[in-house]
Amino acid sequence: MCSELVIKTQGLGKCYQVYSHPRDRLLQMLLPNGRQRYRPFWAVKDVSLEVRRGESLGIIGRNGSGKSTLLQLICGIVGASSGSVTSHGRIAALLELGSGFNPEFTGRENVYLNAAVLGLTRGETEARFEEITAFANIGEFIDQPTRTYSSGMLIRLAFAVSICVEPDILIVDEALAVGDASFQFKCLERLERLVRQGTTLLFVSHDMSMVKRFCNRALYLRNGEVRASGAPEEVAELYLLDMRDEQRRGASAGTIQVTTKPALGQGQGIAFGTNEGQIASALFSATGTSYCSFVHGDPVEIEVHATVSDQIARPNLSLTVQEARLLVVAGANVALACQAPQQGWCSASTRLSFTANLAPGRYHVTLKLMNGETEETSQLIEKQVAPLAFDILPGDKHFLGLVDLDIRAVEPEPPNIARPAPRPTDKPWQVAIFGTFDVANYGDLLFPIIAEHELQARLGAVQLRAFSYHQRSTPRWPYDVTSVSELPELVDSLDGVLIGGGFIIRFDKLVAVGYYPPTPQIHHPTGYWLSPALLALQHDVPLIWNAPGMHCNEIPSWARPLLRLSLELSPHVRVRDTLSREALSALSEQAQVEVLPDTAFGLANLIDLQRPSAEYRQLCQRAGLGKRYLVVHAITGLENFLQLWRAQGAGLEQWQLLLLPIGPVLGDHESILGDDLPRAVTLPYWPSPLLLAEILGHAEGVIGHSYHLAITALAFGVPIFSSANLHLGKYSALLDYQGIYPLPSAEPIALEWFLERLRRRSPCPRLEAAREQLREHWDRVAELIRQGRRPTRQWMNRLWQDLPNQLEDQQQDWREECLRQRAELDDLRRQMQQLQQFQE
Repeated sequence: MCSELVIKTQGLGKCYQVYSHPRDRLLQMLLPNGRQRYRPFWAVKDVSLEVRRGESLGIIGRNGSGKSTLLQLICGIVGASSGSVTSHGRIAALLELGSGFNPEFTGRENVYLNAAVLGLTRGETEARFEEITAFANIGEFIDQPTRTYSSGMLIRLAFAVSICVEPDILIVDEALAVGDASFQFKCLERLERLVRQGTTLLFVSHDMSMVKRFCNRALYLRNGEVRASGAPEEVAELYLLDMRDEQRRGASAGTIQVTTKPALGQGQGIAFGTNEGQIASALFSATGTSYCSFVHGDPVEIEVHATVSDQIARPNLSLTVQEARLLVVAGANVALACQAPQQGWCSASTRLSFTANLAPGRYHVTLKLMNGETEETSQLIEKQVAPLAFDILPGDKHFLGLVDLDIRAVEPEPPNIARPAPRPTDKPWQVAIFGTFDVANYGDLLFPIIAEHELQARLGAVQLRAFSYHQRSTPRWPYDVTSVSELPELVDSLDGVLIGGGFIIRFDKLVAVGYYPPTPQIHHPTGYWLSPALLALQHDVPLIWNAPGMHCNEIPSWARPLLRLSLELSPHVRVRDTLSREALSALSEQAQVEVLPDTAFGLANLIDLQRPSAEYRQLCQRAGLGKRYLVVHAITGLENFLQLWRAQGAGLEQWQLLLLPIGPVLGDHESILGDDLPRAVTLPYWPSPLLLAEILGHAEGVIGHSYHLAITALAFGVPIFSSANLHLGKYSALLDYQGIYPLPSAEPIALEWFLERLRRRSPCPRLEAAREQLREHWDRVAELIRQGRRPTRQWMNRLWQDLPNQLEDQQQDWREECLRQRAELDDLRRQMQQLQQFQE
């Protein structure tokens, strides 16, 4: 850097006259010797600085601190009110957007005009014109008036002219805040080249990393006066500290006193803070000094001793590792354990360690003593900027960037093979599933069992917790069920939440009394599983829709914004039929809702029919059930099949008939089918879900109405004769599967028709495609759980802020509807009265 001065100011100031009323300005002009009618405002006051050739000066400060005014004074755009400013050399300035351009001139004309102002002849401008237009990259718009340019195009052209004239002094005032990322990158590269070539740079920015990158000195202005001047790292730290103090001045005990004192390391450093404590010493444990050298992978240990006032409630120490220009690489906060106070002061010591997985080079350590646990909520006590330094020496490990993330290639696994991936801590993954698992209904009880099996195959140890309205406990229930009322206390410990199976909205309580919640505190009026979804999103827990149903009830207006947000914040939304997809997709265009085959199609992964379980064999023995049997659903509506069974004894005598309740909560019972059925068998107890599935899998035919009865039969290739209407509701999802036969609703069943279909026991071709979809589904679910928390809380907070307005709108709509109905009723009454009067 040359010692020649190119810019010098002495006591430089700029004062503006601020008038309360326009008439005061006129009176001041007419009566200059009268009383002063204005208030003086010093935009810049008593600024003295020297800038040498090749030096890069960063000017920082909050908005309104005088940065732009100072640059205008240096450029000669405005005159000084006090002091003096001198400059030597060609100055190119990027101040206000479009300054120096005539909006009626074309871009080409403005290039020549601007270059002439900067001192270039027309010939010199022509020689550099191609370079200017290439850098600006605005194409054919170079011949259009600049008033038609966007802000990005204006700054492109202005910056191109300024740098291509090779100025002695380049002044940039926040110009790079405009423009796309690629242009900013190109500008920064050119700035670095100009600085290396010896151009003097005055650079204004609110980005402290940019100031540290380009400048070797910084000037901090506050209220028009010089607050600090010196190394960019130290001045930037002071600026950031002041900004933080101003934001929390109301809650702070007082302003922060900044002092310069001997650094904890070698030489003079800078320390910020209050008189409530200090960092007494900081040393590398390996050397007992403030400097040390390491190679990649070495352990680094630092000993820190501090003293704090006994009034400090939560002393905390922050350590940041910074590269050579003090840009933060990594850091952490730790709590300090203080010893017993003595004379109002407490001493605290700690050792901090980390592994030096860093690129070769010089690094610094900055320490901050705080009262509080986080940067956002703490109050600064003292900050020591870079008291420690260490070098990372070249080694054998090669990687890109500053930090070694140990990135490796992963060998591809064979397709369709799920390998458990235990957590690093070997603790089970905590996953919750929500549905009606508290009622005696075969289909509802299946979902947690299947989910746990599939997730354990992919994640290793998984603790799946089933949540429902009522609490249930083993051994009286197939598995433990937790009441949803306990979810607020448990949700923060969860790694994932599955919604489904069953319906999102429960069907009519008069139809299914057993589904009714036990207490009003956990009952949504429409039976939504919205509480679990919203609680999961509030705690950043991944929310996954595990193929529930949606179409059986209308969505009330008050619930629409809640359901819409829960869909849009869920990374994986799967439903079990097209009607459910249409109902949910109508709520939100953003949510990617897709149809997934029912997860019960994966039952074949849990049950091996070639190796009957001991419990199955024992149950068959107790019930007197042989190897050849048909299962009939113990429900009403199967009279035509029962008539066939009674009438065709000879044709069906090779089979037994197992009367099986599928959903006792829905009223299923063997007595519904009567007690006069030949070769009928009942079970001594209602089996567990997997045992019931095994019973269905070994049957040679199944007759009934249940949705999951049909799915289980299809999963094992067992012919299913269904009394349900396959074109309605959830049953429509089964239309594409061969092996399901609708029972005639009125006419008798022909024996030949029944026997011919009973012999068609074979897996449905559609079944393998369904299983592949389920494999992809569970792979995705496991991956989402493995990825961890998602940033959904911020969106929930916005919902809660806006919810009162939405509820008020709903209330207003309801009132208007009531008024409309009342008006219609009053009108009807008047018509009735008129009719009565007419009749009388």
